[in-house]
Amino acid sequence: MKLETRTFRTKVAKRIFLLFIICAILPVTAFALFSYIHVKDQLTEQSLNRLRQDSKSIAVSLYERLIFVRSELNSMALNYREIDIHEDIPPAKMQQHFKERFNAMEILSGGKKVSLLGEFKNLSALTPRHLKHLGTGNALLVNVSKKEEKPVLVMFVQLDPKYPERGILAAEINGTFLWEASDRMPPMMEICVIDGSNRILHSSFENLIEFPLDQFKKIRRNHFGRFEWQKETDTYFSFYTTLFLEPNFLYPEWIILLSEPTPHIMAPMASFKLIFPALIVLTLGMIFFLGMGLIRKNLVPIEILKEATQKISSGSFGHRVDIDSGDEFEELGASFNEMSRKLKDGELLLVRSAKMAATGQMAAGIVHEIKQPLSAIYGYMQLSMMEAKPGEGRENLKTIMTAVNRLDTIVARFSSFTQMKDEQLKGIILTDVIQDVHKLMDHQFLKKEIKCVIESGTNIPPIIGDSTGLQQVYSNLMINAMDALEDKQQGERLLRLNTYVSEERVISEIEDKGSGMPKDVLEKIFNPFFTTKDSEKGTGLGMAIVESILHKHEATINVESTVGLGTKITISFPAFNKERML
Repeated sequence: MKLETRTFRTKVAKRIFLLFIICAILPVTAFALFSYIHVKDQLTEQSLNRLRQDSKSIAVSLYERLIFVRSELNSMALNYREIDIHEDIPPAKMQQHFKERFNAMEILSGGKKVSLLGEFKNLSALTPRHLKHLGTGNALLVNVSKKEEKPVLVMFVQLDPKYPERGILAAEINGTFLWEASDRMPPMMEICVIDGSNRILHSSFENLIEFPLDQFKKIRRNHFGRFEWQKETDTYFSFYTTLFLEPNFLYPEWIILLSEPTPHIMAPMASFKLIFPALIVLTLGMIFFLGMGLIRKNLVPIEILKEATQKISSGSFGHRVDIDSGDEFEELGASFNEMSRKLKDGELLLVRSAKMAATGQMAAGIVHEIKQPLSAIYGYMQLSMMEAKPGEGRENLKTIMTAVNRLDTIVARFSSFTQMKDEQLKGIILTDVIQDVHKLMDHQFLKKEIKCVIESGTNIPPIIGDSTGLQQVYSNLMINAMDALEDKQQGERLLRLNTYVSEERVISEIEDKGSGMPKDVLEKIFNPFFTTKDSEKGTGLGMAIVESILHKHEATINVESTVGLGTKITISFPAFNKERML
């Protein structure tokens, strides 16, 4: 789309453009801001929800493994329940089956220890509270390591809860088996399992001895949640889930904490920040150019029409506009061009009318000055004819009489330029006038072998006019047509007259297939005394008289002609209107 400076030349265009920009930019900006905040929150929420789901999933996995370990120990306890621990117990069969889940395993009874698998390093004596819990038939989970050492989790179950004296089965849980699910975390995701005393049981963080105390106090207040914390120079988004172990294992709750670096959490936002502003700029650009196209389509035609009307007002009749908008403006431009054409035609008609008025004034003087002496000459010539004897003198008098008659005819034609009287105008049927003229000229058509076809539509309304004047109009036009058909061969000499109604006007067409006229001749046919005929056939007043008479009838005449193909004359009369007779 080409941006033209005249698009903003008018105040209306500037006002509409400003309003359009305000109405477009403000909603788009508000929408963009809202969308940006919403999408940012959604992306962050999705990442944190993923952490939450993974945290719960790991908590469930850890709890299931603890339950599985307890089930296996209870199964083993059932097997050893009836065995005398003072006898040698062959552990070899059990080692291959349990070494993937346990690092060490032994039976404690009466101060004696029977090793089944591996060897314990820091297995301390159980407290009365521990023994009471084991007496309920539940398993006991204890962290037997010192605070600065790597955590060692040992699970205890009684061989027979009904007979505590039979002993206790203790097993050190293999950390690889217990934390296996947490080790399968996606890249960049860190896991940390903390017990209720803020001891790190398992962590993928390097050099994390204990969790920051202030954060630990916050996460102890709720069973689950999310927060943001700092580790050295790195910032993490975290979600935690609390796993309650005390009812079944008499161990303080575990807090399963999943963390992900803030840059990784916000990674989708990084690409979004690049794409979203570009989309907003592209959207605003599309709005701008579409708006410019709409404004130009609606306001440039107005500017064009404004300039055109100024040219018309300055006298440049016939000026045309070129509007190709495909809407009402294009139709308005076509109407303007038609109006301009009619104004140009009206200007030419005014010029011709002025010429006709001058010719009329001259004709009135000529008729007045010539008519009286011409009558006297004609009278004396008749007397001379009566007295003259046959011979050369009488023939000369006949020649003079012919010239006088021709002069009288020319003078009579000049009188046609005088104004018609009001009482001559009345309602008449145009087709009747045409039929009357055709009857008068029928013998000439037959003589010159010209086929004259008269056609008429139905329900032709009357027009207001002077029958005599219109007869002169059609007789002149038919004579011109007969002259144009002289050069055509017999059988090709056709004259057609058609009358019909169009848009409350009576249209009359006179069309011949004669010799036609070139453009330079067509432009002069209404000029008085202009003719292409020999002096014996025409004086150049016929078409001027026709135009003068039709002008008095408020009718328009249009002539179309092509050399060698013929001429078509279209006359448009206003239909009968009683108001014109008042």
